[in-house]
Amino acid sequence: MDFDPSKAKSIPVSWGLAELGLEPAGTLKEGVARIQKHYEGRTDLNQCDNCGGWSSADDLEMCPFCGVGEDAPAPEAPPMTPDKPPKQETPKMSTAIVPAAAPLVTAQEKLLDEAVADFKKLNSGFGKTSWGIAQKLTQIYESDLWKARRNEKGEVAYKTFEDFTRAELGIGRKYAQNLMRICANFTEADLIEHGTSKLQLVVSAPAEMREQLLEEVKAGASKRQIAEKAQKPRPGKSMKKPAKGEKREPTITIASIVGTKNVPMYKTTKALKSGTAKPADLVPAKAIADVPWCMVPLENDVTMYIMVLQGANGNLTAKVQFKREEAKK
Repeated sequence: MDFDPSKAKSIPVSWGLAELGLEPAGTLKEGVARIQKHYEGRTDLNQCDNCGGWSSADDLEMCPFCGVGEDAPAPEAPPMTPDKPPKQETPKMSTAIVPAAAPLVTAQEKLLDEAVADFKKLNSGFGKTSWGIAQKLTQIYESDLWKARRNEKGEVAYKTFEDFTRAELGIGRKYAQNLMRICANFTEADLIEHGTSKLQLVVSAPAEMREQLLEEVKAGASKRQIAEKAQKPRPGKSMKKPAKGEKREPTITIASIVGTKNVPMYKTTKALKSGTAKPADLVPAKAIADVPWCMVPLENDVTMYIMVLQGANGNLTAKVQFKREEAKK
């Protein structure tokens, strides 16, 4: 499949230039050529099923030419079809035809028109304009300005913010959410230096992981490396779903940190085997013949017991047992 330049769009090309750290271009044709030159000679590229363009999925989450992909801005929506006008009725002399709130709605709609125009102006240019777009989008959302658009019945034209962004801004829900989250959690300098893809992975991760992920982004970790770590299950939770009819074993968190710790090992004695050993009876182990053992306190009243055993063939094994200690009444 050959590349079809007629399917290239200004929004994804502008986004691709910013994500790849390339210089902005003056025209759509120049922007496409700049991205193609960036990928020249690469062997790890994927071809877009829509426009035939080649790019790397490790670098970008969507096609930088036509915008097809998981986080792609939605295609521009066709003009809205106005609702059918209500049946004309003979107005009653005692009823005002124009509602009292009409002047306020008109003023709000003018503000909305200006905000939409500003957004499209930022979004149509080439270069690192994502921060300005995110700020304008956040302003429209947080002020509820998008609700100022009315249909011919005087009702709010859009049921959701997503409906508004698709119809008037030409972007989808996920793309809009990504921009607003980044605007709320990072600075313009962060966005220019690291790009939207990596920062979105950071803000989408569990709260306890974000600081660590951000440090790795600043250290130069790739998008794939950040994605793998951000998708790991939280401590004590499993990503694997049980099969139908399969019983899931109960799990608990037993460790909240990782690191190195030296644990003394003791000799296995008769008192220990009988369960009558006291702390004063613990004897340090000095040889395999002592059947060394140790215990490591974990989280949630769980203790890990390790015992070193030697088989008849001379091979050593470690017997590991986890016990949850009952609280003393």
